Amino acid sequence: MSTCPVEDCDRPTNSGLCHDHRAQLAAQLRAVATGPPDAKHRPSPGLAAELRTTAARLDRIGSGSVGVISRDAERPLPWGEHAAQALAALHHVITGWMLLIHDDHQNSGPLQRADQVADRTTEGAARWLLDHSRWTVGRPDAARLVADVNHVVRRAERTIDRAPDRFYAGPCATPDPDTGQDCTADLYSRHVTGSITCRACGAEHDAGDRRAWLRAHARDHLDTAPAIARALSVLCLDLLDDTGLSVHRIRQWATRGHLTRRGQLPAVGDRQPQPLYRVGDVEQLLVAAANRTRKAS
Repeated sequence: MSTCPVEDCDRPTNSGLCHDHRAQLAAQLRAVATGPPDAKHRPSPGLAAELRTTAARLDRIGSGSVGVISRDAERPLPWGEHAAQALAALHHVITGWMLLIHDDHQNSGPLQRADQVADRTTEGAARWLLDHSRWTVGRPDAARLVADVNHVVRRAERTIDRAPDRFYAGPCATPDPDTGQDCTADLYSRHVTGSITCRACGAEHDAGDRRAWLRAHARDHLDTAPAIARALSVLCLDLLDDTGLSVHRIRQWATRGHLTRRGQLPAVGDRQPQPLYRVGDVEQLLVAAANRTRKAS
């Protein structure tokens, strides 16, 4: 009989982590992948999805902006820098441990099909670690695993708790069964996946469909590379990994002649003129890159 390797834990254990720290690790990994069930017993978005929403809050269409892209340089698209950093840290730690553990066992011999890494998103890595707890709890560095996961999960929870803002998901427009008139309420949600319920009429909308609606309405509008990167990091989830779309990537496309400048914002004070790009042009480049990746795999 030995004691748990986690610092300041003296609970006895036969091998590796004690029961309490095994349960803590499993609960935190589960929280990364999926949230608690809603009133209809459907799983809600996990911490990773919550952070994506917080990191790119999409505001309602208003004066000076169309879709999710603001054309007013003095009113940039709201951006949760703390959430973006927390999401990057969460992805780095969870996927890093998954790949480390996977590679350790792959080097020991051929792996079964179920043990291969098929999903490298943050949620997929968390689920893989949950499914392979037999490989995690008895590792010599299991205490470090517990500490790392606990650190990034607590950081994610604190970030989300401080950011209750919601993103605008377009108009409801669901016909009233009695009058036939469309619901005029606006849809808001903290989640960019799952379903969105209209608070006025109760109609449910698929978040993916709402992202597609916003993408369609944003395509012909112009904005700077930072604003487009922030918006499409949420609207193009199907084309990106958890690191999102970087400003550097957009500027590289422009430098290499793949992305055409459509104008520029004039210099204001100490700020230099900023080139403007069409949102749809950037989206097309993302689609092409995603297609090349799929063909290569």
